[in-house]
Amino acid sequence: MKRLPFHRIMKKVLLEAFSNKSLHPDQLAQKILQSSRRPCGKEERPHLKHLIQQREISSLLHFTALDNVPSICHFGLIPRDLLKEEPIMMYLNAQFSDDFRYENKEECNCLSVSFPNYKMFYRKQQDYNRRWAVIEFDVDVITELWAEFCPTNAANRGRVPIYSGVRGLKWQFLSDDIRAELELPDELTTDPQAEVLCDSVIDPRYIRSVNVRYNEDVDWLANHHVHATVNEHFFRARYDFNFWKGRSIKDFINFEHLDSTGSGEHYG
Repeated sequence: MKRLPFHRIMKKVLLEAFSNKSLHPDQLAQKILQSSRRPCGKEERPHLKHLIQQREISSLLHFTALDNVPSICHFGLIPRDLLKEEPIMMYLNAQFSDDFRYENKEECNCLSVSFPNYKMFYRKQQDYNRRWAVIEFDVDVITELWAEFCPTNAANRGRVPIYSGVRGLKWQFLSDDIRAELELPDELTTDPQAEVLCDSVIDPRYIRSVNVRYNEDVDWLANHHVHATVNEHFFRARYDFNFWKGRSIKDFINFEHLDSTGSGEHYG
């Protein structure tokens, strides 16, 4: 991906901040959050807010290794390409949930609307011997920060549409027929693997809750000054999982035809 001026400036600021040994952690957090956010376009905000209210969307979800939670709660959710930089890695020692990001969007944080991407999360829990947490963020993230939206897993092979703005968010809720068949609540995306991609550092002030599966994880986080709650709901599959076995929204929607009626969008 061609790096935007925003990405280059953010990288420079973060590398300088994490390399400065004299900064107190609170000073470091303040410096990071002052220069690491790309605002949502002003013209999109009222339309996004209207759609969010219409669909009663209240939160975004991000699953991560439990060890990462204290630093996320202090410094914010930082995109992977920055976490891999040596000064930042040495300071935070971030634990990645996979070895590769196949969608080639390492400059972005990945979130899900209303419910975690359980297909991916289940595989991670099986493949990696570690404890996990699901962080719930306020939906204001996508009305205040620039984001892109993909109606299925962005790593899906083939031409997968990735749009910013209100059209991108709308496309996470495609196919009235499928939604009616599955009796999906308005706030759930049609494809359970739909993704939100945000290239800012997401400020800890957006965190609504930290959810874990076991009481010992609550205790461990409490010792790191983080309040968490046992909530197995976010660690389970969505109720319509049988329908989505071996399927994605791409099996039902001709995206090339649908996109031909639009203008100015692109494919990831």
